[in-house]
Amino acid sequence: MLAFFLFNCTESSNKNRLNQIAKKIITIKGSDTEFLMVQDLTNVYLQLHPEAHITLESGGSNEGIKSLTNKEIPICNSSRKISDNEMSLKTDKNNKPIPIIFSADALAIFTNYKLGVESLSTNHIKNIFNGTIKSRKELGGDDIPIRLFGRDKSKGTRNYFSSK
Repeated sequence: MLAFFLFNCTESSNKNRLNQIAKKIITIKGSDTEFLMVQDLTNVYLQLHPEAHITLESGGSNEGIKSLTNKEIPICNSSRKISDNEMSLKTDKNNKPIPIIFSADALAIFTNYKLGVESLSTNHIKNIFNGTIKSRKELGGDDIPIRLFGRDKSKGTRNYFSSK
């Protein structure tokens, strides 16, 4: 009787493990900026579809797109547009990304007039972030080096500033 009980418990346990493995876990990775919004959307979806299994990872837009193009994940969220080159990396006969815009970022740049630079153009911002402009003197201010603080290179926001 004990052997029968143990066999049935083990078999039942194995069935549960097989059922868990059979359930596909969908991973969404990408933008830190959008993470909380995507988390809220995922929670609503899971309330309507409790059988679904979704995990979320942040790491930045660039990391999300890189994981998508490397076919590591099926869905990424990004605070920037996927480039034509990135799109071609993911595209094959059966698998082409479908970009869907569901939100937009707003960015603001502020200057401190006391530092001698009253305003910055979009081109100035680009050249500061890509390293072309290295001193406030190049912007009409004193000869003081520019030091950047903020988003690292894996982030879509940093990418946006460097490319505009």
